Amino acid sequence: MTFIEAGNQVDERSPSDGRVQPWRTWWPPASPEAEDQRKTGDISVEKPWLRWKFSEGKPFEKPWLEWALPKPTNYNELAHSPQVKYEPDFIREQLALLPADELSPFNPTRTNTFLQFFQQNSESAAEKPYVCKIPPSIAGQAQINFGGCYAKAMITDVRGHEDLFSLDTHGFQFAGHKLGSDVEALDVEAYCGQMADWLREYLQAQEVFVFDRTLRSQEKGKAGGFVDIARRVHCDQSPRSAIGRIKLHMGDRAPELLRGRCRIINVWRPLVPVVESNPLAMCRFDSVSLADFVPTDVVFPHYAEESFEIRPSSTQRWYYRSNNTQDELVLLKIYDNKRGAAFCAPHSSFRDPLGRKNAGPRSSIELRCLVFGGEGVEADSSPKL
Repeated sequence: MTFIEAGNQVDERSPSDGRVQPWRTWWPPASPEAEDQRKTGDISVEKPWLRWKFSEGKPFEKPWLEWALPKPTNYNELAHSPQVKYEPDFIREQLALLPADELSPFNPTRTNTFLQFFQQNSESAAEKPYVCKIPPSIAGQAQINFGGCYAKAMITDVRGHEDLFSLDTHGFQFAGHKLGSDVEALDVEAYCGQMADWLREYLQAQEVFVFDRTLRSQEKGKAGGFVDIARRVHCDQSPRSAIGRIKLHMGDRAPELLRGRCRIINVWRPLVPVVESNPLAMCRFDSVSLADFVPTDVVFPHYAEESFEIRPSSTQRWYYRSNNTQDELVLLKIYDNKRGAAFCAPHSSFRDPLGRKNAGPRSSIELRCLVFGGEGVEADSSPKL
């Protein structure tokens, strides 16, 4: 089995973590034959993840979504998450503590919620955080080795003032684009091509490559390849891992492309007429610090990359767009090598106490895109936060 690591590049925006990586004790296996002799507990099991191979012709194939992954035991899901209710006193307190922002003159709607963040488990303090997408192959294999905590946050509605936010300054931006088809009849393959063309023109880039797509829904077990909505604050790639992604997908062209401007942009769109439940919240890049980012290994059968889990901080500024329609896009920066530009925007879904009660479940589609060239091609592989 060929196993590639994308998180071993050098980039000072990805803080180095020299702690032990426990997943290396079981993955990748020395050989399929040897691994087949291993047991989960005392029961021999069929292990399709030992036979599966990544194919460049099927870049969106994700068989791990069908594999029986046990519910993580080391992640504190807080089964009874804090009740969310509107707290105007908390909002007034936040407005007094935080500096004014672009929206302050307009007296926008501000709501509050509990966001779920990273928390280190004491028993794994000597380990680098990781998430494993491979079912247990040996007894005691943990799918995840860190915990979670909830922190209260104020979230500001940008509705009506979307043009005040930009990818390069804040790490997120809003755009309009008509879906052009019924959601039930959406051809996802054609949609990827359509949005790659649109994004290339919108950002005045030279090239766009869609390397990942994810369908999300609150409905458990929704058919058609849907997974759960993101309920924890995160960034999909660290800068170190982003460089690895470019090398993985662009092959021999990567060195030349990396000499120009390279970005990873997440194009997020609702697949419901209006989002009324669990909207998407984004944290502005200039309100986070290096200490907020936690490099975390994400291990797939063929590939290990590095994402960022996020610690809570009193300086973070959170935003959302209320009643987002399926013709309204959110663009999230995942990576950028342009000097001085925002290189990411932490994000998560959230429960809005001002939302309509008994609102229908949210579903959405997101595309992660490599974007090459465009305005500001002078690049710096290690800009500061």
